[in-house]
This record gives sequence, C-alpha cells and structure tokens, in this order.
Amino acid sequence: MSQKSHFADNQPLLYGLFALYLAALLRLTVLRPGFLLPQPEVRLVNLLPLNAYRYWVRVGSWRVFWVDLLGNLVCFCPFGAFLALRRPDASLLRPALAGLSLSVCIELSQYLLGVGVADVDDLVLNTLGVAAGFALTRLVTRRRWA
Repeated sequence: MSQKSHFADNQPLLYGLFALYLAALLRLTVLRPGFLLPQPEVRLVNLLPLNAYRYWVRVGSWRVFWVDLLGNLVCFCPFGAFLALRRPDASLLRPALAGLSLSVCIELSQYLLGVGVADVDDLVLNTLGVAAGFALTRLVTRRRWA
C-alpha cells in the first residue's frame, strides 16, 4: 500500500485534526487572554539571536529556558508532520519555508496586537520544529509502509 493511498482514506480526519492544531496554536501564541483589550503603545521585538536564552542562563532561569526552547520546537512539530503526511514526496525545504511563513505571521500578529514578544529565536526554533516534525514523520511512515 502506498503512502498516498493510505492517507487518502483518512483525509477528513487528518484535516480536522490539523484545524484543531492550528486553533490551539493560535490560542497559545496570539489569542491570549486580554488580546482584544487596549494594549500599551510599546511593542517588544527581539532581533538579537539567543538574547533571551543568554539572559535566562545568566540569571539561572533554567525552567523558563527549557520550556521556551522545547516549547517552540515541539509546538511546531505537528505542522511538519501534517505536511509530511499530505506530501510525503516533498523536499524538506518546502515545509521549512511554510513553517517559517507561519511563524512570521504569528510573530507579526504578536507585535501588532501587543501580545508577547516578536522574537527572532522563535522564527528559528519554530522552523526547526516544523522540519523535525516533517523529517520524523517521513522516517516513521516510510519504514511502516515500505
């Protein structure tokens, strides 16, 4: 059984789960409590790579360090997994660019709505999370249905 025919039967379920994932991701990153309330005029942007991580190491906030690092990676793995299931023959570049695009949209939304910090590290880690999800899913599905 080929990969495409196996997932063709499950497309409604796959798209439904993907829609739930996107809704949860937006709730987690942009639609935070109070996002519709008037926000201060100050918008936070971090364009210095690893700046926040260096700070957390310096002050000993290891829990924040690991939650942010792993959270950014893990939260975007399902996006890559969906793309791998949808297009198992795609190269890694397309999912990575799609993940980067989604991440840019989220960071811009955070900036415009004044929720969270638009951070260059998030762009990198989210894109790596998509790539990891894509690669792991391709590895598992190729072995399972080979």
